[in-house]
Amino acid sequence: MSKLYILSSERGRGLGKFALAALQDKAKRTNKRRIALTVAKKNTGSISAYEKIGFRKTGEVTADIGGGYVMDDFEMELEL
Repeated sequence: MSKLYILSSERGRGLGKFALAALQDKAKRTNKRRIALTVAKKNTGSISAYEKIGFRKTGEVTADIGGGYVMDDFEMELEL
């Protein structure tokens, strides 16, 4: 998984937790060992939420994605 976006107007309603729980369930049923994602380094709210669920930072990725934009993310993983 690369990104999970929740509209700001819908945040705080448990939609992200619901989506991640469904993803965890599917991953376990298909014998996956982990879930990996990337999150913008400046997105401290999401990083905190992922860490509360059990994700841990495993690396960093920085890439020029064109148009003057640079992706500057943490890689995070959740062991299942």
